[in-house]
Amino acid sequence: MNPHVFKIIHVLSVLLLFYAFGALSSLSAEAREGTTNNRTADNANAYAKRIYKALHGLALLLILLTGLAQMHLLKTGFPVWIQVKMGVWLLIGGSLSLVVRRPHWRSWTWALLLAIAAVAVTAAIIH
Repeated sequence: MNPHVFKIIHVLSVLLLFYAFGALSSLSAEAREGTTNNRTADNANAYAKRIYKALHGLALLLILLTGLAQMHLLKTGFPVWIQVKMGVWLLIGGSLSLVVRRPHWRSWTWALLLAIAAVAVTAAIIH
């Protein structure tokens, strides 16, 4: 298979990951501020959170699989820049708990996520 196809899926998966982060951040902040007043809205909010958490996991899985497929097709081995990207992948995967459990930290969490993503992009471009 063409490595460019994997690269496109890889980038789209990163966009899906940040979409899920944004949606979860918004829902967590809304639940914390108490803007939902009835039980039906709370149930819908809980269902939406489950969907966005599943999207987050799916995006992480796609990012990992397409990255490994590109490594295999291009026969790059496991250089330092890929190790940095794997570390970034782990940090971004673990930062979901900050978004869900600490919604009042959301501006700091977003700044952290963007800084971590910048490290991954820099590692990929400068290698």
